Amino acid sequence: MQDFFNSNFYSIIAGTALGIHLIINWKQLFYWRNAKSYAGALEFRRFLVYLTAFFVFDVAWGMFAGLKWRWFLYADTLLFFLAMALSVYAWARFIAAYLKMHGVRRLCMLWIGRGLLAFFAGALVANLFTGLFFVVDDRCVYATGPLRQLAFSLLAAFNAYGSVSTLFWLPHTEGTLKQRNKMLFAIGIAMTMAILFQLGDPFLPLYSLGNMFGLCLLHVFVVEEVRAEMQQKELLSRQYKTQLEAEHKANQAKSLFFSTVSHDIRTPLNAIVGFSELLEQGVPDEDERARCISAIRSSGKVLARLVDDILDLSKLESGKLEIIEEPTDVPALAREVIAACEVVRMRKPLALESKIGDVPWVSVDPQRIRQILFNLLSNAY
Repeated sequence: MQDFFNSNFYSIIAGTALGIHLIINWKQLFYWRNAKSYAGALEFRRFLVYLTAFFVFDVAWGMFAGLKWRWFLYADTLLFFLAMALSVYAWARFIAAYLKMHGVRRLCMLWIGRGLLAFFAGALVANLFTGLFFVVDDRCVYATGPLRQLAFSLLAAFNAYGSVSTLFWLPHTEGTLKQRNKMLFAIGIAMTMAILFQLGDPFLPLYSLGNMFGLCLLHVFVVEEVRAEMQQKELLSRQYKTQLEAEHKANQAKSLFFSTVSHDIRTPLNAIVGFSELLEQGVPDEDERARCISAIRSSGKVLARLVDDILDLSKLESGKLEIIEEPTDVPALAREVIAACEVVRMRKPLALESKIGDVPWVSVDPQRIRQILFNLLSNAY
């Protein structure tokens, strides 16, 4: 079996796994702009980084074995198992966060990951003096030791525990969390089988193949799920931004409306107060008295129309005032406004000269024309 699965073939399998890993996880490794976009995102990226290192050392292992570079092979094997242990530790943290574990279940998963990392680290350090994990002899032949068999047995037990745990909690979950448990159950079963088969022959690259299968499932479920969540967030963000812009425009329209109405109210109100004071003081001329009463009536109509505008909530929201066109005698309307503002002019050393020609009746909104003339005269006075 060792002759068939030679070092070159081993490197090709590991290199294929590395290539697939980089292709499907390129953005997660090098263009990670939303590192906290979902539960376990940071732990998932750490797992991908450690797994990348594992695949690189796995490819190098076959190359060094083929070249018979003993000490390079020995050092690479140490780093290979260390990267494996770090990836398992990161995977345990990812599972705990991604499945939103809590309580005893979360503590068990995290401590198992820490325990495996500590075991691998201690075994690799001890291997420098004892060779109980692996040896590379003078002929550059790699051989496994009892600690390596124990380490892989513990890895198989860890993946089996993860699968059993997700299977147990599957009936208690629903929606996205249920799909996550199913996916991690499948990955755990695949990795358990790959590790058990590799226990029999260390030169079978089944651990790399198991990781490659798991990465494909992760890409389908995790990455696509994140992409869907990000698209949903972007949609909600655009909708929220549109809503804010609409509210801002509505507030601007309200401010402009109230500013305009408050300005429009002052002129007819001053006219009403002024002409009322003149009538109170006594106006002997009958025509003058009638003119004052007409100006008060006209200003009152303006105020009534403005009050209607204020009470019309649809106009407040849109910032638009309703235009009601009707045949209007514009010269008569102008004389009416001039008469209404006369009391304001009389209180100041100002003179008003008006030249109103013969203008035919036109279809306009008399209330709006009246407001325009009131504003012009009030600004002038």
